[in-house]
Amino acid sequence: MSQLSPEFYLWAQYAAPPLLGAFIGYLTNRIAIRMLFRPLRPWRIFGLRVPMTPGVIPAKRVQLAENMGEVVGDHLLTSEEIGKGLRQDAFQQQLFHLLQGRVQELLARDFGTIRSALPEKFHIYLNLGVIGLSWQVKNQIAAFIRSPQFDAVAKQSVEHYFDELAEREIGELLPLKVRDSGYLFIEENLEKMFSDKWAAQWLDDFLHQKFYAAMRENRPLGEILPAPLPSLLEEIVVAQVPSFLAGAGVILRDKETVDRLVAGFCAGIDSFIDSLGAASDMVRGFLDMDLVEQKIREYLGEKEEDIVCWLQADEINGKIETLVGQCCHSLLQKPLAEILVCEDEEKMEALYQVLRAQILRFFRQEKVSALLVSVVKTNIESQIDSGALSVGEAAKKLFGGGIKRNSQQKVLRELQKIIQSEETGQAISQLVDSLVASLLNKKIGRLQKIVPAGVVDGVAESLQTVVSKMLESEVPGLVQSLGIRKIVTEKINSLDLLRLEKLLLSIMEEQFKYINLFGALLGFMIGCCNLVFLLVG
Repeated sequence: MSQLSPEFYLWAQYAAPPLLGAFIGYLTNRIAIRMLFRPLRPWRIFGLRVPMTPGVIPAKRVQLAENMGEVVGDHLLTSEEIGKGLRQDAFQQQLFHLLQGRVQELLARDFGTIRSALPEKFHIYLNLGVIGLSWQVKNQIAAFIRSPQFDAVAKQSVEHYFDELAEREIGELLPLKVRDSGYLFIEENLEKMFSDKWAAQWLDDFLHQKFYAAMRENRPLGEILPAPLPSLLEEIVVAQVPSFLAGAGVILRDKETVDRLVAGFCAGIDSFIDSLGAASDMVRGFLDMDLVEQKIREYLGEKEEDIVCWLQADEINGKIETLVGQCCHSLLQKPLAEILVCEDEEKMEALYQVLRAQILRFFRQEKVSALLVSVVKTNIESQIDSGALSVGEAAKKLFGGGIKRNSQQKVLRELQKIIQSEETGQAISQLVDSLVASLLNKKIGRLQKIVPAGVVDGVAESLQTVVSKMLESEVPGLVQSLGIRKIVTEKINSLDLLRLEKLLLSIMEEQFKYINLFGALLGFMIGCCNLVFLLVG
């Protein structure tokens, strides 16, 4: 081994104090940092505990946990800090997106019935809820329909309905087609009635009673007949005039009728000649009655068509109708005993039978029922202004001014009686049960098909507002009740020492490295100071 040079010893003498100081400083700090965590348990020699064992952190673990719990619970995670965090825009935005996603996910689910959507263990509660809901609905409906509020609503509804009904025209409720069907129905039933044996017997009894009573009372025929019948008979007789005149041509072609007309004319001429007095013989000497009769027959034959046209002219029709009407009216004003002059009971009975047969035959004619219904129709249509008359005005004409109020009261009483009856209550109960059962058995399906996108956003915003307010008001109290300080303390105490050491070293390892280097630097500087002192000394 070669000897070291004197220069080496000189340099070693100068370099040793700083290097040794740096080594001691580095080693001291490293040991000090190590002693924070080690040993984990106290060391004992001959039963005596070695000082500085265990390490600082294992020895002060409880105090460390309490201090960290105090820092976290009382200074870091306070109610105020959590409240501020909940109010931050970032949290609110995240909360909105979370709720929006949950709502969309819920609406996208294909739900079955309400019962199938619930777990089976909740079905008993669902059944109890359905029973309670049905009972409440039934009771509420029953209480309402027996309350003054229902009476007021029903009264208002009935009055409103009657007001609207009174303003509507009869033609709107009963169009002309419907009214014509009614008139036709009356006509058909009149024909059946007049051809029925029962109607014949009733008419026989009625006529028999009225006929003999009229003969005894000496009353005019118009007073004996029912109120509408005299005017109806006048209208019927007058209405037959055009038909009679239309058959004038047939009458003029009848030889027997022509003979009667010629005989009448000749008798009239002969009566006129007789009225001339002394000149009658002279006039009769100039006139050949056979020739007059021949000329009359020829004239009637030649002028047959002209006579028929003349009889069917409107002017002649009107005059004849007026004359026939006056004659009919005059006849109705005469007592029946004067019209039918007869004192023999058998003749009177025979006369009655003839009259009865004629009247019955008249009413059984094909066109009589149609004529009667036509008269009735004309009268009714005139009264209702061809359907333009309002229902209210028609009711006033028929029943008087108080009919509307009386009808409203009757309808209201009947309506209340029906709705408040036991049968209606049972029907309502069955209806409620049916509705509830149908709701429970109805498949819900996907709600997103019926819920617009805007509604989804609105629901999410509403939920966000509710959740934010709830968190803001409830979380501070929850934080206090959670006892974060105690939780942190217990958690740190429960940690394994090696894990706690690793956790702390992972946080401060870089800082510990610089502390070791700082110790080496400090030892180096102290060594340099010692070297300076040695050189100066």
